[in-house]
Amino acid sequence: MVSESIKGDLYEEFLARRERRSKSARVWYCSAALRLGIERGAVRAKSRLVDVLTDFGEGSVAILHEMRLAVRRLMKRPLFTAFAAMSVAIGIGTSTAVSSLVDAVLFRPQPGVVEPHRMVNVLGPTGGWEPFSYPDFQSLRNEVSAFSNVAAFSMADFNVGDDAGGFREFGMYVSSDYFDAVGVLPSRGRFFLSEEDLGLGDQRVAVVSDQFWQAQLGGAPDVVGSTLDVNGESVQVVGVTPLSFNGHFFAIRSAIWMPLAQRQGPRLSREALTDRAERDVFVLARLTPEGSLAQAQAETDVLFTRLGEQFFESYGERGAGARIVQFSSLPQGTGGRRWISRIGVVLGALVGMVLLVTASNVAGMSLVRSAGQGRELALRMALGVGRARLVWYLLAETLVLFLLGGVGGVFLAWAGTRLLDLGTLPIPMDVDFSPNLAIIGSGLALALVTGCIFGIGPALWATRAGVTPLIKEGGVGPTRSRLRGAFVVGQTALSLVLVAAALLFLRSAQRFGERPLGFDPAGRYTVTVGLGLAWDGTDDEGAVLIRDLREHLEANPAFRDVALSSDLPLEGTGREWPHLREGTDQAEGDAAESVYRSIVSSSYFRAFGIPVIRGRGFQERDREGSPPVAVANQAYADRYGAGETVLGNRFRSSLEGELIEVVGIVANVSDGTLGGTDSPRVYIPLAQSFRRSVEVTVQEREEAEGTPGTLIRSLREANPGLSLAPVRGLEDMARMAILPQRILAVVSSGLALIGLLLSGLGLYGVVAFRVSSRRKEIGIRMALGAGQKLVRKEVLWDGLKLAMPGVLLGGLAAIAMARLLRFLLYGVGALDPVALIGVVVLGLVVVSLASYGPARKASAIDPGVALRLE
Repeated sequence: MVSESIKGDLYEEFLARRERRSKSARVWYCSAALRLGIERGAVRAKSRLVDVLTDFGEGSVAILHEMRLAVRRLMKRPLFTAFAAMSVAIGIGTSTAVSSLVDAVLFRPQPGVVEPHRMVNVLGPTGGWEPFSYPDFQSLRNEVSAFSNVAAFSMADFNVGDDAGGFREFGMYVSSDYFDAVGVLPSRGRFFLSEEDLGLGDQRVAVVSDQFWQAQLGGAPDVVGSTLDVNGESVQVVGVTPLSFNGHFFAIRSAIWMPLAQRQGPRLSREALTDRAERDVFVLARLTPEGSLAQAQAETDVLFTRLGEQFFESYGERGAGARIVQFSSLPQGTGGRRWISRIGVVLGALVGMVLLVTASNVAGMSLVRSAGQGRELALRMALGVGRARLVWYLLAETLVLFLLGGVGGVFLAWAGTRLLDLGTLPIPMDVDFSPNLAIIGSGLALALVTGCIFGIGPALWATRAGVTPLIKEGGVGPTRSRLRGAFVVGQTALSLVLVAAALLFLRSAQRFGERPLGFDPAGRYTVTVGLGLAWDGTDDEGAVLIRDLREHLEANPAFRDVALSSDLPLEGTGREWPHLREGTDQAEGDAAESVYRSIVSSSYFRAFGIPVIRGRGFQERDREGSPPVAVANQAYADRYGAGETVLGNRFRSSLEGELIEVVGIVANVSDGTLGGTDSPRVYIPLAQSFRRSVEVTVQEREEAEGTPGTLIRSLREANPGLSLAPVRGLEDMARMAILPQRILAVVSSGLALIGLLLSGLGLYGVVAFRVSSRRKEIGIRMALGAGQKLVRKEVLWDGLKLAMPGVLLGGLAAIAMARLLRFLLYGVGALDPVALIGVVVLGLVVVSLASYGPARKASAIDPGVALRLE
């Protein structure tokens, strides 16, 4: 309170000013009153704060006291405590691990990338992860002022070393601005100079990662200036990246970077550096300190509007344009971040179900235990203990259990994510999935919140009004409880939804693995072959070299068939090609039709085992100077004609282009995606469309051994100047294509097993409690002549009746969930009979097994002993 002397002094001063008839008396008095009010408010606030802190301190002491007592009570029941805490640890650990995986994939900054908030991805006009032409990249770099740096890149495999001791490394071809765009400085040497973007094949330099330098080059101090043999070419190492940087893509570990002017690819030529129709580089950029996404998008729109009008024929159906989005280390668009985000949502939902099953299990166990404490609780209430204190008394035990389980779950998540090994994949992967402090804190908070939510119900039920009669009933609550039944039904339904998801993903993986590839990958190996950066001949000379190379390989007795192609099956749909049909009014700018295109040798269909359905395949006479021809797949025939009517149809790829006649129909070939076999595709003879770099595929003979080494040696014998990428087996590529489906199947199966186990144990506990509560009744009935089989049958039926609503709800929820998951499924419908029957059968099996133990124990009760105990 404000002292009386202060108030008196203020009042006397006011009277003195009024007697002097001062004009400022009123103003002075108002300001004095305001000061007095502020002083009073401060004193009251201080007093209130002391009261709040005192209450908080007393409350905290009371909470800690109850928690300490709860720990003591739980230590006296180690079996119950261990089982409940382990159940919580499984649920929290699973959710924390998946949260850490999703965080590492979608949200965690890529190591080594500086200020990622200023970086952007430049996507195609449709918002997908699409390549641009080299001239498009130059226009973006020179004309968009919102960008401080613009970089182009393409991914590549490198064969490092000679044929005898060589090894495969993953890397990139990049422009000179790449390292500035990602904000990386060299730890040794330098990065690329602007003049190294020029001169196709003239700048033979490379930058290596710190990990590659230490592991493969022995950490030699003179690494800068040393030479490497990369794809058959000698290149000079000019720099080393920092230890923290292994590329800007998530998880993919890059070891080598080389200038774009050295890249090896099907479209590598001097013309490709100026042709806007040749799109084979990807683009990222860094904003200026003053720049923004909106400004960059506006300037880019203006740029591509002008380019689209100026180079209309070069853009075709794709159109001119680009979308500027915030940087992500994942490929954007279809098949990229959006697809992975959907998988993350699905896994998050499944993990949430596991957590709910876990929490329901522990809550049901607490409910059963509280029912057994009825006499103790009734006595406490009779002695004057309030219901709120009893609720906190019971809730404290649940919170301790969930906190113990939360700590154990975080440890399980950390250990589990540390054990993930990505080293067995064909592409080198390097990512830390272990949870960070934010994820750990979220896991512990989730355990605490879940404990409060699922602990308050059993506590309120156990302390409900009318509990005092329990003293007369022997201290055991009613054997039937709607709350316990709700927990059982919920556990059963959620666990069966998890089972349904696992069965659907298993069925999808099985169907995807059994899908018709359209070719036989067994015994087939492939390698990317380029004519070498030093080669500078004409297209005609290059065509002769490629033909001689194929003839040399065909003469090798280790190979049965040899094929050359611009791309391979199982590696995506490839490049779209404008498709202007003869006899239609379609104009090139209508953007109405396009097909996928592959350029192949005449032996391609035979070497891959792709059957020709109608017409013919390519022949040796289909070469330069002969009438242009094409072979189409069955999806093309289905779209543009019925049966043989497609044969003889003609089309062109531009208004001025030659008409190309369809001479054959072949089977569809899978491209590795869920629906890729339905994409129309045309094949063009390699002899009529020269490529400087091709995919060479051979089929080994049954008696051949060491085919990859034999293939490399044979290619070196044919032409020592060839540039060779690592050899790959088509069977390995087929296994990689099914990897996402298998991962989903394995993860969902693990979650389903956890859910089934926990729900079965929860049902077991409830049925066992009912049996123990009815020992007197069962003993009397057996004394009156009820047999063991009858008692066992009744207990089993009691468990079935208890869980049957959960089985029905789980089945209905599984049907609804299957409709939501259809974008991840292949060849499996929402009403898949195998999955539905499996859900019902597994549900009944688990319910029967969970009820059998208590039923067997009930049938073994001795009537005399039971009656004496009661």
